[in-house]
Amino acid sequence: MVAKSQYTQNEVNSWLESYQCKLLSPYVNQKSELVYSCKCGKEIRSTFQRLKKYCKDPYCINCRREENRKKIYEEVIEVIMKYNL
Repeated sequence: MVAKSQYTQNEVNSWLESYQCKLLSPYVNQKSELVYSCKCGKEIRSTFQRLKKYCKDPYCINCRREENRKKIYEEVIEVIMKYNL
């Protein structure tokens, strides 16, 4: 798959909104710094290129840990329900 060289403001907005985040600064290009708020309200600065390449989601570290804990809890509940423990 060929990497897309340029994203539009709407594409960046919709990608962040799909994770319940909000873009606070105007999007110029992939390498310009973005300011956005995480779903918990924390303000984060990063480039869109870094977000898309290295991060699976735009969450802050606290929200990312919370998401990982939820996955573990869901797996435990699934095992409990499966074996009627």
